[in-house]
Amino acid sequence: MKKTLFPVVMVLCLVFLSGCRWFADNPMFPTAKLRIEIEILDESGSSISTGSVGIISRTSIESQSATSSSFIQSSGQETTTSTQEGTTEESSESQSATYTDTSSVTQEVSVIFARSVQFTFYPLNKVGAEITRCRIYYYDAQGNHIPSLERYFFVYILVPPLEDEGSEGVSWTVEIFSNEVQNYFSSHGITAGQALLVFEGEDSAGHAVSYRTSVNISAAMPDTEVAVPEVSSSSSCQSCQ
Repeated sequence: MKKTLFPVVMVLCLVFLSGCRWFADNPMFPTAKLRIEIEILDESGSSISTGSVGIISRTSIESQSATSSSFIQSSGQETTTSTQEGTTEESSESQSATYTDTSSVTQEVSVIFARSVQFTFYPLNKVGAEITRCRIYYYDAQGNHIPSLERYFFVYILVPPLEDEGSEGVSWTVEIFSNEVQNYFSSHGITAGQALLVFEGEDSAGHAVSYRTSVNISAAMPDTEVAVPEVSSSSSCQSCQ
């Protein structure tokens, strides 16, 4: 009877201690630590190598060069003239050369929209975490908060504790540069800003946890016209005696 009663008492004690947050207050049970990696996606869902969401410009450069060379050289001719003093004067015709180089560079700017971000959570210790809420705060380039764009999500992101051989990350994707955000930035003349994301929940030791990360926003529409600058250079050597 005593052998059967002891496990039951231990389970009840653990339940009681969990309810009074003894694990959370005990330093023997550390708070869950996470690493958050960011991957920015374009509208098709493909990952792109950029440091910000929003309006992303790509410039492709095509170089076209045309080189023309023209050399004009006269045949050497000598003229001998006798004078009364018995001396001779010699003269020769000069030669000239002309070189011309003309080149052009074509630049083409394309625009893509990066609206969503994939966040991947990796555990750093042996305490797992359960994230249940996410809030997004928007700021302009001067750090001014934009309350009307603030967003709140109920989520469920379960990050397991770190295993000895390492743990795979858990990913969650959210649209940050929505059409609403784009229209607000455009109508208020804001060309750059930042989104601050706060993830909240509770870890497996009973601690209330909060993790923060941020994403830069680029909202400037680039000039998409094609520019064709031309560079010309010429050199010539005139009569040399």
